Amino acid sequence: MKSALLFLPLLAAVLLPSCSHKVRPEESIRIAKSYAELTWQPEARHIRHGKDSRGIMVNTPDTTLKSTATAKGYWKPGSSAVGVPYKWGGFDPPKSFLKGIAAGKKAGDIATDQKIAYNDAAISHESVGVDCSGFLSRCWKLSKHTSTPDLPDLCDRIAWEDVRMGDMILRPGHVVLVHFKSGDNFLVYEAATIPTAKVRRRIVGIDELKRSNYLPWRYRFMAEPSAIKAPEWEESERLIQRHSPY
Repeated sequence: MKSALLFLPLLAAVLLPSCSHKVRPEESIRIAKSYAELTWQPEARHIRHGKDSRGIMVNTPDTTLKSTATAKGYWKPGSSAVGVPYKWGGFDPPKSFLKGIAAGKKAGDIATDQKIAYNDAAISHESVGVDCSGFLSRCWKLSKHTSTPDLPDLCDRIAWEDVRMGDMILRPGHVVLVHFKSGDNFLVYEAATIPTAKVRRRIVGIDELKRSNYLPWRYRFMAEPSAIKAPEWEESERLIQRHSPY
């Protein structure tokens, strides 16, 4: 009986992953698009270039950022903005972001050398938004914010020629989600910091990715893509062939 009990943890470790819910790649892209295409209304109260109530330095990616940093932000009070802003340590889904700004929270918080050095201690809870790993965690429907060093623990390395919808391409400090691959070009979604400072869709070539030390990975619980070629796949292929920005 005792030996049987000792065997149970090993059996659970084998069986539990197989019981995990599979994530559909099409659903991951739907979530990504909801971030990139979100339209919201910035106000002056959403700006902060200074310390929050806990003494954590915050710089929102609005157009006044140029007065306090070397790069310019993208959103401006009084003008509609598109895309959930980048926020260091952020894990907000679009609805949570909208709820936060409605309550007067700050919209985003760019990555800086200081934040990278202090890591979780530099996260401001008075700002809303999402960072690159928080974004991918949401797109994969993970239960918690999983950082870039920990994401490979959930994945298997794959070859560049095998990359498909729903895979991630990762380097130390940043990650992107693959929507579509055509030849040596990829259509990806990412929560990018300055100079973009928001969730966006872009086209990137394999040579650029390799030069920047990116590697492709597949989430172990990612389902197979649909065999049916949806209209948006054809749109994505045309977009890559034109090599036009989002």
